[in-house]
Amino acid sequence: MKKLNHTEIQFLELYKSSLWGTPLKDELFASEATDWSRIVEIAKQQTAIACTADALSHLPKDLVPHDLRLQLIGSVLSVQRANEAMNRLLPQLFSLLKAEGIRTWLLKGQGLACHYPAPELRQSGDIDLFFPNLQQFYQAYNLFSQTFRRTEELQPDSLHATFEYQNIVIELHGKIVLRINRKLDKNFNGWLHNITGCPYDNTIEIAGGQIAIPPVCFDAIFILIHTVRHYFGGGIGLRQVSDWMRFLYVKREEIDLSTLEKDIEKLGLGKIWRVFATMAVELLGCPEEAMPLYRKGKYTAESRKVLRYILDSGNFGQHDKRIKSQSKYYLLRRWKALTGHLKMKFRNVTMFPEEALYDVPNFIKDGLHRTQFWEKR
Repeated sequence: MKKLNHTEIQFLELYKSSLWGTPLKDELFASEATDWSRIVEIAKQQTAIACTADALSHLPKDLVPHDLRLQLIGSVLSVQRANEAMNRLLPQLFSLLKAEGIRTWLLKGQGLACHYPAPELRQSGDIDLFFPNLQQFYQAYNLFSQTFRRTEELQPDSLHATFEYQNIVIELHGKIVLRINRKLDKNFNGWLHNITGCPYDNTIEIAGGQIAIPPVCFDAIFILIHTVRHYFGGGIGLRQVSDWMRFLYVKREEIDLSTLEKDIEKLGLGKIWRVFATMAVELLGCPEEAMPLYRKGKYTAESRKVLRYILDSGNFGQHDKRIKSQSKYYLLRRWKALTGHLKMKFRNVTMFPEEALYDVPNFIKDGLHRTQFWEKR
């Protein structure tokens, strides 16, 4: 396994400072050999460019090239504009659904941005809406089909549909897709039912609208489930890990640790949680008191591997060399991506043998499904 190189160490210093406010070590960036363009490239691959740029702005001006500072100002403004557009759309979506009596939760995204030191700098992705009631999911699907452009057909197995409005992707979820290990698949729906049975939702205000979000006991576990599902599926950016760490840190006084630990074990997430917890505390600056189930030194080696894989592959694995192809033939590019992602899954076999292999059949099936869909378009 490759050790962190100097440029990666510099990036992580900026990344940790942006999340936790830790003072930067100016001397770490004082060398003329500092590869600023590579630091920026890593930040983009990890979907952390605006947060990184903000941290970098605290370095002495003579250390950072002027042209780079101007470039980063543009990147920050782009992230801020995307967040503003998404914030404007969310109240419209929730008003549309509320008028039809449809209950939904905003998953992740802007509902987690508020836990960052500077919410406007968290790089936004899609809008993910979860519908606890299956009938209302189909009702929302029909409603959105009349209002927005559908970009991916309804998937009956995963109860997932994708729409787009003004370059913002909106995903509807009728169920939480897991595919991590057997124990989680077996016990999750019962656990979720106990939570969704409560008729009262948490709400936050975004752009003057009331947005329903999941309860703390759900997000404390779901954010990690979503993160590791994509991790085993090919790759994640550090933004997903940041979401989890910042949520646990900000909500640490509201989390029932005894219940959380029981739920983690019941859902088969014990080792996964502990490895990611070790990475968070020992490598990414998360305060130890904010991280449940952390045991110093227990999973240090595994946590270093996970961080290495995250840096190698980038957000959703799309920067990993194993999936890249220059072929002019679409099917050959798809085959290269499929086999490359499988190699990325298999690298976890020694740490997480069940999780690395558990979703392979579904992964291949989904890949073929998407290939057929885009061939029809």
